[in-house]
Amino acid sequence: MITEHELETLLKKDESPILEFKKEWYWNDSTSTSEMADKWGEFIKDMISLSNGYLGFVGSTRYLIFGFSETSQDKRVAIFA
Repeated sequence: MITEHELETLLKKDESPILEFKKEWYWNDSTSTSEMADKWGEFIKDMISLSNGYLGFVGSTRYLIFGFSETSQDKRVAIFA
């Protein structure tokens, strides 16, 4: 669990190999069956990307933050670290 201060610090940063922002979860109840494969693909791609051992980031905590839009600065946040 991170503190509110740590979250605010993360939200001021740009996305990087260890920090990913998503405005919303990949799918919801209205996502069609035909779209689910693509949505799962996006989710898996992001998980693999965050899991990679990028030089300079080895041993760093990775963050996938939902509910934050870099463009609108919308902040309804859920964090997976």
